[in-house]
Amino acid sequence: MITGAGFLAKAFKQFDSSREIHIFASGVADSGNTSPKEFERERALLQTALQLRQGTLIYFSTCSIYDAALAEVPYVSHKLQMEELIRSSDHPHIIFRLSNPVGKTDNPHTLINFFVNCIQSGKKFNLWKGSFRNVLDIDDVVVLCSYCIAVSQYTNQVVNIANPVNYSVEEIVLTLEQVLNKKAIYTVTHKESIPMIDTSEVTRILDIRNMRFDNGYLRTVLEKYFGGDELQAGEN
Repeated sequence: MITGAGFLAKAFKQFDSSREIHIFASGVADSGNTSPKEFERERALLQTALQLRQGTLIYFSTCSIYDAALAEVPYVSHKLQMEELIRSSDHPHIIFRLSNPVGKTDNPHTLINFFVNCIQSGKKFNLWKGSFRNVLDIDDVVVLCSYCIAVSQYTNQVVNIANPVNYSVEEIVLTLEQVLNKKAIYTVTHKESIPMIDTSEVTRILDIRNMRFDNGYLRTVLEKYFGGDELQAGEN
């Protein structure tokens, strides 16, 4: 069963007909959102899902919890409240704290889509020098989460799903400039923002799944979704 119809819901479509697993993917889509109405909408949906008790509940939280510069923003505080709501119930669950999944999505608020849209449109933006972000291919997110879902030891646990490597915002933008073959227009603002994510468990799973993230991972992922051939395919 899947609750939601967005980026994560589509990525986990393999669980749509499952009676044992309930993918809850109907959260607030914009991490910059400050609307109490949107937060309350997710809370109400989550409470309903917990009352339905249809299989193990899979909830997607955020690794921004581990970034001191972001830990107090309304979105992150809301996610922590939703985690506590789930833990305080007796419903079997797994809480996945995700970093920045990258894939094809119309959501303009994702980290990479924001940069891509600005670069392609020539819109000027602020680049946070001293900030790092954790980028992970949505396909890898699905593989890692699916492994955890299939293994009983993760039931009622919180699992960080993130890349063992953080990338500076400068490196991300530079790589996008190369992939899109277009210069970004930005002003540099000095702001330290670094997610300090414990990836020991995901590293163990990567070894089990024989998955390797090499030095070219960032470029490979961005080429996959935003390279020339992919963009042309999307325009046809």
